[in-house]
Parts: sequence; structure tokens; C-alpha cells
Amino acid sequence: GYDIREGTLEKMYKINLEPKSSENNWEEIIQRGLEKPGKISYHTLTRYEGKVYLIGGSSMGIDNEKMFEFDISTCEWKVVRPAGGVCPDPRDELSASLWNDTIVIFGGNVNGFKSNEVWFYTIKDNKWEEVKTTDPPPERSNHGGTIC
Repeated sequence: GYDIREGTLEKMYKINLEPKSSENNWEEIIQRGLEKPGKISYHTLTRYEGKVYLIGGSSMGIDNEKMFEFDISTCEWKVVRPAGGVCPDPRDELSASLWNDTIVIFGGNVNGFKSNEVWFYTIKDNKWEEVKTTDPPPERSNHGGTIC
């Protein structure tokens, strides 16, 4: 993440939450893996079946071109190499939501311009697909989104 005083950080933390407890503790996660995202901000994280998928983001103004998968049980990162060769252009400040076994991304900054593209990443097939829509909202970045 990014902190205005500290810049971009590469540490990860988790919090153990127990309702109505005073023992809600934070702890740093010791990350493993040959390729890790490093210092990154303006990205998305989406959880599915014990894994967390990192899409987009930037580091020191350079867009992240890789997609990462984090295994929650082993704390290990790996680069996802989608099948089929079709991928969205690198972007930051996008939104991502989970719909069944598919991560849906929308918008973001792409090559310095806001986008209103919608893309599906089907986790089980390891495949990206651009979704053609009619009457899309205006291009946007740095926004939130959900699926209803």
C-alpha cells in the first residue's frame, strides 16, 4: 500500500478478529515466493478459495504488468500466467469484485487515461475475457464497486 509519509510499502499484515474480544491482534505476514509484488499501491486484492489475487497497481509511477496469486496457507506468492494470451492492459486505481469463480475488473487508469472497460478473469480456466457492454458509465478510476 501507499502512505503519504512513508511512500509505497511492501509489508503485509493480517488481523485476527474475534467478535466482542479485546484480543484483536495485528501481525506481519512473512511473505514467501520467488516473485513477489514488492512495493505496490493502487492495486486490487480478491480472495477465492484460500488464495488472494492481486491485479493491477503501480510502483513509483510504473504500472504493474503482472498478476499475482497469494496462497493464504503457505504465505507464498506466485505470478499467474493466464492462458490464451489475452489480458487487459496494465492499470491501476481499478475495482475488482468476485462473481462465482470469476474476478470482474472495471475501469482504472490505463496508459494515463481513465477506462470504462470490463474484464472477466475466470479463475478455474485461468483466462481473461473482455466484456463488451452497451451504455457503459463514464470512464473512471480510484473508485469502488460490487456485484449485486
